Amino acid sequence: MEVSFGTRLELVENLIAPFTFGIRAYQAESNTCITNMSKYLKDPQFRFKLMEQADIKRMTAWIKDFFRREGFHFLNKISQTSDLDTLYNKEPRKDCLVSYNHQLRCFRGLAIAALQQNPDREHLYQEYLEVLKRYASPHVVSDRFREFSRHLAITALN
Repeated sequence: MEVSFGTRLELVENLIAPFTFGIRAYQAESNTCITNMSKYLKDPQFRFKLMEQADIKRMTAWIKDFFRREGFHFLNKISQTSDLDTLYNKEPRKDCLVSYNHQLRCFRGLAIAALQQNPDREHLYQEYLEVLKRYASPHVVSDRFREFSRHLAITALN
């Protein structure tokens, strides 16, 4: 069994929603940040193996202990746009701990940069265009990303 956890920042999700192509019925369920235990622990093989009833109790105890020790602290951290700006935008061409989808990562990263008034926003915009190109995103996604960037440039996000 794999365990995923994350946070949702309503402002970020509302900013990107008109420009992304998610299923509108699930828009309220989207997470700004999402990761799983294997990614968080940097152990690609990490999974909970459930073979009998007692394994569920051990897994539950492990997860409770994890969140007490560091999980809740991490969730608090990824609820702050300043920390998200670092996680999303420090190295925009590398994998992101809290994002699985490269297209949504580009939109969210740019939204977070705008909210944080990141002085490298224009550079990030160019970097994210390259990410979209590298993953062969459809032209309509790149066009929507350009439109989103223009929208952010003329929107006051105070």
